[in-house]
Amino acid sequence: MLARTDSESVVLVMERDLGLPPNEYRLLSPGTPKQFDRQMASRHREGFRFTGARGMFDGWLLVVVERPITEQERVEPPPEEDPHYLAIDRRDRQKLFDSVGEAAKRGYRILVTVHRGFTGGGDVVLLEKATAPGRPYSYFFLGRPDDEALEERLNEGGAAVYRFLPILDPRVELIMERAPNDSDPASYRTVSASAANQVADELAAARRDGYASVGIYGNSLILEKAGAASTGRR
Repeated sequence: MLARTDSESVVLVMERDLGLPPNEYRLLSPGTPKQFDRQMASRHREGFRFTGARGMFDGWLLVVVERPITEQERVEPPPEEDPHYLAIDRRDRQKLFDSVGEAAKRGYRILVTVHRGFTGGGDVVLLEKATAPGRPYSYFFLGRPDDEALEERLNEGGAAVYRFLPILDPRVELIMERAPNDSDPASYRTVSASAANQVADELAAARRDGYASVGIYGNSLILEKAGAASTGRR
């Protein structure tokens, strides 16, 4: 798990004794998207999987990868094959949208976003090769909605069968994801109360209406309900 204090990033590691081999970890600090792609390709061949990423100070990204401590078989992918992991770093919104869309068509799905994670200064989207070409994930970009517009924009995406992504950095544009087999719309409700008892009351009311908590975006708790999406705020 990645946490952040006022002056540094911290990695917290907890191992659970489930009769499985313990994990080993690597910490990477790539300075550019090309360095990320190269380092992640090397770690992937060694059997490591992406665990998490966090933006550090001065435009640096901290990436954590892990693998079970077992004998690893080295696998060399064909030279022409797309890398398993991909980093997209863009300042321009339209270029970010186009780059993520093109990656999704090639079978990538979003792992996480990071605000200004590389020294180039753009917001970063990290993706993983996940689906076969022809059945891609797709993405719905909503901008950076304020609290007043958030619920309306989420429901706009939910009506188009996209889902809220809980792993997004709230300082990066809100992106919703549609998996290849998704077919049911969803409706969303947001809770951004200032007092704990008010949050509890609103959550209880939402649960009675069939909503479940799916994550946080900015200062708002996001609630989701499967079924016909609503068209606006309550």
